[in-house]
Amino acid sequence: LDNALIVYNSMIFRPFKEPVIQACERIKDLPIAMVAPSHGPVLRKTWREVMKIWRDRAALPLEKRRNEKRVAIIYVSAYGNTAMAAKRVAEGVAASGCTPVLLDGAEVSIHRILDELDESIGFLIGVPTLNSNLPHPIYSMLGYLVVLNVKGLTWSSFGSYWWSGEATKIVTDIMAAMSRPS
Repeated sequence: LDNALIVYNSMIFRPFKEPVIQACERIKDLPIAMVAPSHGPVLRKTWREVMKIWRDRAALPLEKRRNEKRVAIIYVSAYGNTAMAAKRVAEGVAASGCTPVLLDGAEVSIHRILDELDESIGFLIGVPTLNSNLPHPIYSMLGYLVVLNVKGLTWSSFGSYWWSGEATKIVTDIMAAMSRPS
């Protein structure tokens, strides 16, 4: 199957795991010749295979979240200080009985970060303040969080800075806005 189909699933269906699982279960035994959504790919020959992939990708994060206490720690470090702080935060997460997963936001793909966030019971975002702002990889990651349902997840931010420290406040404001009930 085309990797674009996996990316499509990752971006469109990710926030709707339970409905995807329920829909796949309802249609699995129907005599369907084609799946033609209002947008997205039309599936003729491979629809059962695609539905299995979509169902499995929806179920895996839920199972991992139930069975493993993973906490994603996504950080960007300009001079190594935030990376050092992230490692210390990971030690604290491990001491609490959870499994820390360190992800350098400047090095790791956004799809890997989203997958890890999907499988975690919570996450921490580590940022340096650079020119009174966030580094671009963190801004970008925050934009991608719209494909996750972050309501109900525990999260926080931490940072390293010499002067003003706006980056952690910016992260907190953005995350607070995403976490509010609609």
